[in-house]
Amino acid sequence: GVFDLFLFVFNGSRLIRLTENIGNVFSPSFSPDGNTILFANRAADGPTSLWTVENTGKNPKLLYAGPNTIVSADWSPDGNTIAFAMAVDSPNAFEIFLMDVDGTNVRQITYGLQGIGGSLDWSPDGRYLLIYAGPAGDKDIFRINVDAKTAEQLTDGGNNAACSYSPDGQWIAFNSLRNDDQADIFIMRADGSSMRQITDNPEPDWQPQWEP
Repeated sequence: GVFDLFLFVFNGSRLIRLTENIGNVFSPSFSPDGNTILFANRAADGPTSLWTVENTGKNPKLLYAGPNTIVSADWSPDGNTIAFAMAVDSPNAFEIFLMDVDGTNVRQITYGLQGIGGSLDWSPDGRYLLIYAGPAGDKDIFRINVDAKTAEQLTDGGNNAACSYSPDGQWIAFNSLRNDDQADIFIMRADGSSMRQITDNPEPDWQPQWEP
């Protein structure tokens, strides 16, 4: 099947179609000014590419045709850089890359972290990227220093994923299966301290996001 990108406008209850039959579209990310949307696109069985489109659906633009599979992408807070997770060496071995917003100057910033997952999030100051990585069923959250290209582990066990910075950068929300394999939402400080559980529902809770 083919997946397209739509924009739902809350105040007008409108649905705007942003892409049309260009492939399988996923991992959308707004530019800081909200005018442009970054997304990944995989057509048929080929490699994944990164595109942008205006929030009106106009002017879709191919930025980067990656040599391998890309699973997530995110726009930096200053609007100058795009981070993405792309396979290297083998189809399921991912590393984190950065590139300029015009699709040039692609560079790798992680090396050898096992099992990098399919989400990433910039800190509001642009210094760090949150990712999750580790063996299957035992993922931890890491904070990547973008300039130093170093990784700091913030959790220890619990099979964690979908980490997201608060708007002030002081807290991180994430989902974890640390309680009887039931996915719940947790928060912790940006350094990994003061962790606490936020949800405890009968059904799994996934992919927390902070209100701007």
